[in-house]
Amino acid sequence: MAARIQFVTGRLAERSLRGVLASLAVELGIEPVVDVLPITVAALMTPQWIAQHIGKMDGVDRIIVPGYCSGGLESIQEATGKPVERGPRDLRGLPEFLGGTRRQPDYGQYSIEIIAEINLCPRLTLEEIVRQGERLAAAGADVIDVGCEPGSEWPAVADAVRALRDQGLRVSIDSLNPNEIASAVQAGAELVLSVNRSNRHAAADWGCEVVVIPEDPHTLDGLDETVDLLAKAGVPLRLDPILEPIGFGFAASLQRYAEVRRRYPDAEMMMGIGNL
Repeated sequence: MAARIQFVTGRLAERSLRGVLASLAVELGIEPVVDVLPITVAALMTPQWIAQHIGKMDGVDRIIVPGYCSGGLESIQEATGKPVERGPRDLRGLPEFLGGTRRQPDYGQYSIEIIAEINLCPRLTLEEIVRQGERLAAAGADVIDVGCEPGSEWPAVADAVRALRDQGLRVSIDSLNPNEIASAVQAGAELVLSVNRSNRHAAADWGCEVVVIPEDPHTLDGLDETVDLLAKAGVPLRLDPILEPIGFGFAASLQRYAEVRRRYPDAEMMMGIGNL
Protein backbone atom coordinates (compact mmCIF):
# COMPACT_ATOMS: atom_id res chain seq x y z
CA MET A 1 0.00 0.00 0.00
CA ALA A 2 1.27 3.47 -0.88
CA ALA A 3 2.51 5.55 2.03
CA ARG A 4 0.07 8.37 2.81
CA ILE A 5 2.02 11.50 3.66
CA GLN A 6 0.53 14.76 4.91
CA PHE A 7 2.39 17.85 3.66
CA VAL A 8 1.78 21.02 5.66
CA THR A 9 2.09 24.32 3.79
CA GLY A 10 0.73 27.87 3.45
CA ARG A 11 -1.39 29.48 0.77
CA LEU A 12 1.50 30.98 -1.20
CA ALA A 13 3.36 27.69 -1.73
CA GLU A 14 0.30 25.49 -2.29
CA ARG A 15 0.33 25.53 -6.08
CA SER A 16 4.07 24.86 -6.37
CA LEU A 17 3.90 22.09 -3.78
CA ARG A 18 1.06 20.34 -5.56
CA GLY A 19 3.02 20.51 -8.81
CA VAL A 20 6.07 18.83 -7.26
CA LEU A 21 4.00 16.18 -5.49
CA ALA A 22 2.02 15.26 -8.61
CA SER A 23 5.12 13.80 -10.25
CA LEU A 24 6.46 12.30 -7.02
CA ALA A 25 3.26 10.36 -6.42
CA VAL A 26 3.94 8.34 -9.57
CA GLU A 27 7.72 8.17 -9.24
CA LEU A 28 7.83 7.10 -5.58
CA GLY A 29 4.46 5.42 -5.22
CA ILE A 30 3.27 7.69 -2.43
CA GLU A 31 -0.13 9.20 -1.69
CA PRO A 32 0.50 12.86 -0.86
CA VAL A 33 -2.10 14.88 1.01
CA VAL A 34 -1.66 18.66 1.01
CA ASP A 35 -2.81 20.45 4.15
CA VAL A 36 -3.03 24.21 3.49
CA LEU A 37 -3.11 26.05 6.80
CA PRO A 38 -4.57 29.59 7.22
CA ILE A 39 -1.33 31.48 6.65
CA THR A 40 0.21 33.02 3.53
CA VAL A 41 3.92 32.29 4.07
CA ALA A 42 4.71 28.77 5.26
CA ALA A 43 8.12 29.80 6.59
CA LEU A 44 6.41 31.85 9.33
CA MET A 45 4.78 28.80 10.92
CA THR A 46 5.92 27.64 14.35
CA PRO A 47 5.43 24.10 15.70
CA GLN A 48 3.00 25.37 18.36
CA TRP A 49 0.92 27.23 15.76
CA ILE A 50 0.87 24.20 13.46
CA ALA A 51 -0.27 21.99 16.34
CA GLN A 52 -3.30 24.25 16.81
CA HIS A 53 -4.27 24.47 13.13
CA ILE A 54 -3.18 21.22 11.48
CA GLY A 55 -5.86 19.08 9.90
CA LYS A 56 -6.54 15.71 11.51
CA MET A 57 -6.46 13.38 8.49
CA ASP A 58 -7.28 9.68 8.60
CA GLY A 59 -4.81 7.07 7.39
CA VAL A 60 -1.77 9.35 7.36
CA ASP A 61 1.52 7.53 7.95
CA ARG A 62 3.65 10.62 8.61
CA ILE A 63 3.59 14.40 8.47
CA ILE A 64 6.11 16.70 6.82
CA VAL A 65 6.24 20.35 7.86
CA PRO A 66 8.08 23.21 6.09
CA GLY A 67 11.86 23.27 6.42
CA TYR A 68 11.88 26.78 7.86
CA CYS A 69 9.65 25.72 10.74
CA SER A 70 12.22 25.83 13.55
CA GLY A 71 12.00 24.33 17.01
CA GLY A 72 10.94 21.02 18.46
CA LEU A 73 8.17 19.14 16.69
CA GLU A 74 6.85 17.33 19.76
CA SER A 75 3.75 19.52 20.06
CA ILE A 76 2.66 18.53 16.54
CA GLN A 77 3.25 14.84 17.26
CA GLU A 78 1.19 15.10 20.45
CA ALA A 79 -1.64 16.86 18.61
CA THR A 80 -1.79 14.34 15.75
CA GLY A 81 -0.36 11.13 17.13
CA LYS A 82 1.71 10.81 13.95
CA PRO A 83 5.47 10.91 13.23
CA VAL A 84 6.48 14.43 12.17
CA GLU A 85 9.50 15.42 10.07
CA ARG A 86 10.92 18.73 8.98
CA GLY A 87 11.21 18.85 5.18
CA PRO A 88 13.75 20.70 3.03
CA ARG A 89 13.77 24.50 3.11
CA ASP A 90 13.15 24.60 -0.62
CA LEU A 91 10.25 22.44 -1.77
CA ARG A 92 12.22 21.67 -4.95
CA GLY A 93 14.39 19.53 -2.68
CA LEU A 94 11.48 17.21 -1.86
CA PRO A 95 12.33 14.60 -4.53
CA GLU A 96 15.76 13.96 -3.04
CA PHE A 97 14.42 14.28 0.53
CA LEU A 98 11.89 11.52 -0.11
CA GLY A 99 14.41 9.23 -1.75
CA GLY A 100 13.82 10.13 -5.36
CA THR A 101 16.06 11.55 -8.05
CA ARG A 102 17.49 15.00 -7.51
CA ARG A 103 15.97 17.47 -9.96
CA GLN A 104 18.10 19.98 -11.80
CA PRO A 105 16.79 23.56 -11.50
CA ASP A 106 14.56 24.53 -14.41
CA TYR A 107 13.94 28.24 -14.76
CA GLY A 108 11.82 27.90 -17.88
CA GLN A 109 12.16 29.96 -21.03
CA TYR A 110 13.82 33.35 -20.78
CA SER A 111 15.32 35.92 -23.13
CA ILE A 112 17.55 37.85 -20.73
CA GLU A 113 21.30 37.42 -21.11
CA ILE A 114 23.77 37.92 -18.28
CA ILE A 115 26.97 39.78 -19.10
CA ALA A 116 29.67 39.46 -16.45
CA GLU A 117 32.67 41.77 -16.51
CA ILE A 118 36.25 40.93 -15.65
CA ASN A 119 37.44 44.28 -14.32
CA LEU A 120 40.81 45.82 -15.17
CA CYS A 121 41.95 42.99 -17.44
CA PRO A 122 45.21 44.77 -18.43
CA ARG A 123 46.41 44.23 -14.85
CA LEU A 124 45.82 40.46 -15.00
CA THR A 125 47.69 37.59 -16.62
CA LEU A 126 46.00 35.59 -19.37
CA GLU A 127 45.70 32.67 -16.96
CA GLU A 128 43.91 34.87 -14.41
CA ILE A 129 41.56 36.22 -17.08
CA VAL A 130 40.66 32.74 -18.30
CA ARG A 131 40.20 31.48 -14.75
CA GLN A 132 37.85 34.35 -13.91
CA GLY A 133 35.97 33.91 -17.18
CA GLU A 134 35.38 30.21 -16.55
CA ARG A 135 34.25 30.93 -12.99
CA LEU A 136 31.77 33.56 -14.16
CA ALA A 137 30.42 31.28 -16.89
CA ALA A 138 29.98 28.46 -14.38
CA ALA A 139 28.02 30.88 -12.19
CA GLY A 140 25.57 31.57 -15.02
CA ALA A 141 27.07 34.31 -17.20
CA ASP A 142 26.18 34.08 -20.89
CA VAL A 143 28.81 36.57 -22.06
CA ILE A 144 32.19 37.39 -20.50
CA ASP A 145 33.04 41.09 -20.71
CA VAL A 146 36.70 42.02 -21.05
CA GLY A 147 37.09 45.25 -19.09
CA CYS A 148 39.82 47.63 -20.26
CA GLU A 149 41.34 50.68 -18.56
CA PRO A 150 40.21 54.13 -19.71
CA GLY A 151 42.99 56.40 -20.91
CA SER A 152 45.38 53.71 -22.08
CA GLU A 153 45.44 51.24 -24.97
CA TRP A 154 45.98 47.57 -24.12
CA PRO A 155 48.18 45.80 -26.70
CA ALA A 156 47.19 42.33 -25.45
CA VAL A 157 43.43 42.75 -25.72
CA ALA A 158 43.21 40.40 -28.73
CA ASP A 159 45.18 37.72 -26.87
CA ALA A 160 42.76 37.93 -23.93
CA VAL A 161 39.70 37.65 -26.17
CA ARG A 162 41.18 34.67 -28.05
CA ALA A 163 42.10 32.94 -24.78
CA LEU A 164 38.50 33.19 -23.59
CA ARG A 165 37.09 32.17 -26.97
CA ASP A 166 39.39 29.13 -26.97
CA GLN A 167 37.52 27.97 -23.86
CA GLY A 168 34.23 28.16 -25.73
CA LEU A 169 33.14 31.39 -24.04
CA ARG A 170 31.22 34.23 -25.65
CA VAL A 171 33.05 37.53 -25.22
CA SER A 172 32.29 41.25 -25.22
CA ILE A 173 34.74 44.15 -25.02
CA ASP A 174 34.31 47.03 -22.58
CA SER A 175 36.14 50.01 -24.04
CA LEU A 176 35.60 53.31 -25.82
CA ASN A 177 38.94 53.12 -27.65
CA PRO A 178 38.26 52.37 -31.36
CA ASN A 179 41.63 50.65 -31.90
CA GLU A 180 41.21 48.49 -28.80
CA ILE A 181 37.69 47.58 -29.87
CA ALA A 182 38.75 46.71 -33.42
CA SER A 183 41.45 44.34 -32.14
CA ALA A 184 39.01 42.66 -29.77
CA VAL A 185 36.33 42.21 -32.43
CA GLN A 186 38.83 40.75 -34.89
CA ALA A 187 39.80 38.25 -32.18
CA GLY A 188 36.20 37.15 -31.66
CA ALA A 189 34.38 39.63 -29.41
CA GLU A 190 30.70 39.76 -30.42
CA LEU A 191 29.50 42.80 -28.49
CA VAL A 192 30.99 46.26 -27.87
CA LEU A 193 30.45 48.16 -24.62
CA SER A 194 30.08 51.00 -25.36
CA VAL A 195 29.44 53.47 -28.19
CA ASN A 196 28.74 57.19 -27.98
CA ARG A 197 29.74 60.33 -29.83
CA SER A 198 33.44 59.65 -29.22
CA ASN A 199 33.68 56.40 -31.21
CA ARG A 200 30.47 55.89 -33.17
CA HIS A 201 32.18 56.86 -36.42
CA ALA A 202 34.06 53.54 -36.34
CA ALA A 203 31.18 51.26 -35.32
CA ALA A 204 30.15 50.32 -38.86
CA ASP A 205 33.60 48.82 -39.44
CA TRP A 206 33.43 46.39 -36.52
CA GLY A 207 30.66 44.18 -37.90
CA CYS A 208 29.09 43.35 -34.55
CA GLU A 209 26.44 44.53 -32.12
CA VAL A 210 27.16 47.57 -29.96
CA VAL A 211 25.76 49.10 -26.78
CA VAL A 212 24.75 52.75 -27.11
CA ILE A 213 25.21 55.02 -24.10
CA PRO A 214 24.51 58.75 -23.61
CA GLU A 215 27.29 61.32 -23.45
CA ASP A 216 26.48 62.18 -19.84
CA PRO A 217 25.50 59.31 -17.51
CA HIS A 218 23.10 61.67 -15.71
CA THR A 219 21.12 62.60 -18.85
CA LEU A 220 20.13 61.14 -22.21
CA ASP A 221 22.22 63.68 -24.10
CA GLY A 222 23.43 62.35 -27.44
CA LEU A 223 21.64 59.00 -27.23
CA ASP A 224 19.07 59.66 -29.96
CA GLU A 225 21.71 61.11 -32.26
CA THR A 226 23.94 58.04 -31.91
CA VAL A 227 21.03 55.63 -32.35
CA ASP A 228 19.95 57.41 -35.53
CA LEU A 229 23.46 57.37 -37.00
CA LEU A 230 24.04 53.68 -36.23
CA ALA A 231 20.59 52.64 -37.46
CA LYS A 232 21.23 54.34 -40.79
CA ALA A 233 24.56 52.48 -41.03
CA GLY A 234 22.86 49.14 -40.30
CA VAL A 235 24.74 48.56 -37.03
CA PRO A 236 22.86 46.22 -34.64
CA LEU A 237 22.54 47.85 -31.24
CA ARG A 238 21.11 47.74 -27.77
CA LEU A 239 20.56 50.70 -25.44
CA ASP A 240 22.01 51.42 -22.01
CA PRO A 241 20.72 54.64 -20.38
CA ILE A 242 23.08 53.81 -17.46
CA LEU A 243 21.80 52.75 -14.05
CA GLU A 244 23.12 54.87 -11.18
CA PRO A 245 24.00 53.50 -7.71
CA ILE A 246 21.43 53.69 -4.93
CA GLY A 247 21.77 57.05 -3.22
CA PHE A 248 23.50 58.60 -6.22
CA GLY A 249 20.66 59.16 -8.68
CA PHE A 250 19.19 55.66 -8.79
CA ALA A 251 15.52 56.72 -9.02
CA ALA A 252 16.20 59.30 -11.73
CA SER A 253 18.15 56.74 -13.74
CA LEU A 254 15.19 54.33 -13.61
CA GLN A 255 13.05 57.12 -15.02
CA ARG A 256 15.52 57.46 -17.89
CA TYR A 257 15.20 53.73 -18.59
CA ALA A 258 11.42 54.13 -18.75
CA GLU A 259 11.78 57.08 -21.10
CA VAL A 260 14.16 55.19 -23.41
CA ARG A 261 11.76 52.25 -23.51
CA ARG A 262 8.96 54.68 -24.42
CA ARG A 263 11.05 56.13 -27.26
CA TYR A 264 12.30 52.77 -28.50
CA PRO A 265 9.67 50.15 -27.56
CA ASP A 266 11.23 47.39 -29.66
CA ALA A 267 14.92 48.00 -28.95
CA GLU A 268 17.11 45.60 -27.00
CA MET A 269 18.28 47.13 -23.72
CA MET A 270 21.11 46.57 -21.29
CA MET A 271 21.16 47.38 -17.58
CA GLY A 272 24.43 47.41 -15.65
CA ILE A 273 23.47 46.31 -12.14
CA GLY A 274 27.00 45.89 -10.78
CA ASN A 275 26.72 49.14 -8.82
CA LEU A 276 23.70 47.90 -6.92
